[in-house]
Amino acid sequence: MTMTTANTAQKIRHIAGHYGWQVEEDNSSQLIIYTGIPEGAPQIAQETSLIYGWDYDSDNYGNILLYTGVYAADIRLCSVWIEYADGKEVDVEVWFDIDSSIEEQVYASFNPLDPEYPQIVNFRWDLVREAK
Repeated sequence: MTMTTANTAQKIRHIAGHYGWQVEEDNSSQLIIYTGIPEGAPQIAQETSLIYGWDYDSDNYGNILLYTGVYAADIRLCSVWIEYADGKEVDVEVWFDIDSSIEEQVYASFNPLDPEYPQIVNFRWDLVREAK
């Protein structure tokens, strides 16, 4: 039997939605599932935690919580300056997952697929700072 993996926020939310459970983020951005199932009847929550390799515990009200070990992406607004081989420059603001490779996201988002078009030769990026 192949074990099912639930290693992305999308998969976690899909599974929780299937059971009618609520997904929230804790202070460290870990996705936690609030099952609403009381400790006295934990079978489905225990089975689910075994299937997906999650930890479980109960909250202050006696309801079972599932700790997924999956963390939400850290998506932030970034300012990106791009230089193309033909000398054109672009300055844009775009949302990036800063925990993933920014370089891969820039090339995947802004480099033309057709090699006949000018390709990216250089880029710089920084987080957009909020006005205070």
